[in-house]
Amino acid sequence: MAKIVDYISATIIIGFLTFVWSGLALKNIVLALAISVAVVGIFLIVFTKLFKREGKPYHQDRLALELAVKGPSFLIEILKSILQNRVFESGFNYICLENVLIYVNFKFGNVTIADMPNVYAIASKYNKNRVFLFAKGIERKALRLLESYGIHLTVVKIKAIYKLLKKYDKLPKISKQKYRFSLKELPALFLSKSNVKGLIFSGVILIATAFFTPLKIYYMVFGSISLLLALLSFTPLGKETPAYEKLVDLFSATPESQTADTLTDDSSVCNEDLNKKIDDE
Repeated sequence: MAKIVDYISATIIIGFLTFVWSGLALKNIVLALAISVAVVGIFLIVFTKLFKREGKPYHQDRLALELAVKGPSFLIEILKSILQNRVFESGFNYICLENVLIYVNFKFGNVTIADMPNVYAIASKYNKNRVFLFAKGIERKALRLLESYGIHLTVVKIKAIYKLLKKYDKLPKISKQKYRFSLKELPALFLSKSNVKGLIFSGVILIATAFFTPLKIYYMVFGSISLLLALLSFTPLGKETPAYEKLVDLFSATPESQTADTLTDDSSVCNEDLNKKIDDE
C-alpha cells in the first residue's frame, strides 16, 4: 500500500515539475503539457517494469531480504540439506567441512571488522584456515584482517548464493508481494493529521513562490490545495495515524475482555487436544 501511495505521489511530482520547468523554458503551455505527459508516460513504463521485477518470487533481491530477515540459521539449514551426504559439524551460523569452514553472517549491512572475532573463534576451534563467508558484503579492513592470523576469507555474495540454491533446487518458497489498493483509503491518506505540518509548509512555499514566477496561477492553485487539505485535516475528516489508533485500542482494552479472550482461546485448544486423545483411543 505504501508503495502505491509513493507511486502516485512520484507520478504527480514528476508531471508537475516537468510541466513547470518546460513552461518556463519554452514559454508555451501546450508544448510544456505535451512534454510533461511524455515524461510521465516514460516514468510509468519504467516503474511498472521495476514493480513487476520486485514481485518475482525468486529474484536475488527478494532472496537477500529473506536471508537477512530470517537470520543465519535459515540459510544454514538449507545448506545442510544440500550437504546431507557429507560428514560435517555445524552450529546455528556455521558448517565445518573437511578442509573449509562455511560461516553465514548475512544481514542487511556489510560484515564489519567487529564481526571478525566470531569468525576467528570458530575457525580456530576447528583449526580451519579457509573460510567461506556468506554475506551481503564486507568492509575492506575486515576482509584482510584475519590473513595475518593465517585465515583466508572468501566472500560468497547473494548472486553466488542464488545460483547455488537454484542449482540444487533449494530456493526457498517466497510468495509474491501483493499490493492491494482501495479508493476508500485515499481520504485517510491525504487527510492524515500526521501530514498537516508538511501540507502547511508546502502550501506556504508554493504560494510564496507564485509572486516570483510568471506561472502564478499554477503555484497559487497547488498551494491553495495543499492548505485546504491541511484545514480539512483539522476537521473530523482528518484521521489519526494507524499506529496511534492501535495504541489507543491496546490501552483501552479492559482486563476482563483480555482474560475472556485468553480463556476462550485456551479452552478451544484444550478441547482440540481432548478430541484428539479420544479419537486415538
